[in-house]
Amino acid sequence: MKTQCLSLRAAAALLALAALALSAFAAAPARGLLFSAFLFDRTPLAERWAVLRPEAERLFPALKLKAIADLHVTVVYIGGEWDAEKLAGLRQAVTLPLREAVALVPEVAFFGRGNRVVAIELQGFPDEFRERVIGIKKSLSQAGVKRPEPYDDTFRPHVTLAEAPDSPPTGEQARQLDAFRLWISERLDLTTLQVTLDPGMPIRWLLADAPRSAPIPEYVPVETHVNGE
Repeated sequence: MKTQCLSLRAAAALLALAALALSAFAAAPARGLLFSAFLFDRTPLAERWAVLRPEAERLFPALKLKAIADLHVTVVYIGGEWDAEKLAGLRQAVTLPLREAVALVPEVAFFGRGNRVVAIELQGFPDEFRERVIGIKKSLSQAGVKRPEPYDDTFRPHVTLAEAPDSPPTGEQARQLDAFRLWISERLDLTTLQVTLDPGMPIRWLLADAPRSAPIPEYVPVETHVNGE
């Protein structure tokens, strides 16, 4: 029964991808970089980061620190070539249901070109979930919905806390990234930090680099932009 349910969900997703491909999903006049994500702004990790962030701002002025409202785990990145009229089909294609809560193991890690990002990497995602994400990214690339990316063959879920404004980082930025990594590792107390992915946590569609009235949040719901609110 479990295998049959998975097959039905996979078939439905493939049909959705086919519909997207047949509709010639091309560059549209939409603004902002589209991606799907789990929001982490109301988690124990966010609570601890809220306490530490003010001190981090004083100690590491060369870095860009993420606001609490912007904490998230990216699932599938689409980019700037998206069409508002195709969002419903895209949501159907990127369906990743969880049947039960998953306890994740947090680790501080570097990401990005020149280690320009310090993030909390989350170990413990089910293999089935990882394979599904990778399969969706490949299918979307083949359908022309997103451009192929070097990281399409992997899924390293993480929550970014700090990043260098430049890529690759300048010498001072690299020094502060190293110092921040050690500093946050000591203060987050990862051994007692409980990070759980709950079935009730929906996948949201967000925009980066979209026009907005305030600098925070950095990422806005795509519905806000599409509806012109």
